[in-house]
Amino acid sequence: AAAAAGADGEDVVKELFRAVMRDDVTAVEQLSASSNIDLLTVRNSAQQTPLQLASERGRKAVKAYLEQRKKGGGASAASPTPKAAVKAAGSAEKPGAGRAAESPADDQQVQQLFKAVMKDDAAEVRNLVVSAKLDIA
Repeated sequence: AAAAAGADGEDVVKELFRAVMRDDVTAVEQLSASSNIDLLTVRNSAQQTPLQLASERGRKAVKAYLEQRKKGGGASAASPTPKAAVKAAGSAEKPGAGRAAESPADDQQVQQLFKAVMKDDAAEVRNLVVSAKLDIA
């Protein structure tokens, strides 16, 4: 355990790992933005990184977010995770499928899509995207 970090730094690290355990991407993003913590290298008392903990505990949303950051999306905190998840889930579809007759999505469709993304239900996301002809690009 590195005692070099001050009490405030330790509290932020603890809160970060609590957010990982809750699978709370928003909190992880906020803690990352409001501190100088490196999400990819910081370690808890068990010497795990947030990504290792999220993987071990099955925290899918945070794991996907951290993997995206690891791939070089570190500066892309402006692109929200749900949209990235929808885009990733939709990429398994045939390219351009259902996009010929694009129509604006209504609020109910958007809410259903958001709920499916938050449940990490890729099949439901694909069904909603195809059935509603949503443009997720």
